[in-house]
Amino acid sequence: MKTNLWIIAVSVTVILMVSIQGLNENRIEKKKVEIAQLEEHIEELYIMEAERITKLQEETLTLTPPMRVYVLTSECGIRKDPMGGGTEKVHKGIDIVGPEDATVEAAAIGTVVEAWSAPDGYYQGDPVYGGKVVIDHGGGVSTLYGHMSKLLVKEGDYVKRGQPIGIQGSTGMSVGDHLHFEVIYDPILALEMGIRRRSE
Repeated sequence: MKTNLWIIAVSVTVILMVSIQGLNENRIEKKKVEIAQLEEHIEELYIMEAERITKLQEETLTLTPPMRVYVLTSECGIRKDPMGGGTEKVHKGIDIVGPEDATVEAAAIGTVVEAWSAPDGYYQGDPVYGGKVVIDHGGGVSTLYGHMSKLLVKEGDYVKRGQPIGIQGSTGMSVGDHLHFEVIYDPILALEMGIRRRSE
C-alpha cells in the first residue's frame, strides 16, 4: 500500500513538474510575443514621430542655401551693371559661385511655377536669367534661381528641400558661371492666403 502511495506521489509530482514547466514555457512564449508586439509598436511610434517632425519642418518655411559649397560674389541692393555701361541698377537677389558644374538645390519645399531651359547657352531661356526656375513655397513666398546651364525639374513639379533642380551656369545676362538666387515675397497673396485659412 505504501509503495502504491509512493508511486502515486511520484507520478503526481512528475505530472505537476511537467505541467509547471509547460506553463512556464507558455508564459515565456507569450511574453516573447508581447515583447515583439511592443517593439513593433515602438518602431511605429518612432516612424510616426519622425513623419510629424518632418511635416512640421516642411510647414514651417525655412530657406536653406541653394548650394552646399559656395562663395558670395554679389549682394542684394544697388550696384554697377556687371554687363557694362557704368549705370547703377537694383540687384534683387544675391549671386553665389560654387565649384564647377555645382548642383543647385531647392531652398524649401514647393511647386515649380516657371522653368526656362537654356540648352544652347546665352540666348536661350529667360531673356535675363537664361536657365531659370521659380518655386512657389506658398504663403506669398517664392524663390528664383537664375543663369543655370541645365535644369533638372520642369514646370508643375513638386520639389522637396535640398532636391537638385539644376546646374550652375552662365546663361542669360551673365559674365561667368554663378547662380542668381532671389527670394520673392508677395504681401497681397500672403494676406489672401491668411484670410482664406481663417475662413476655412
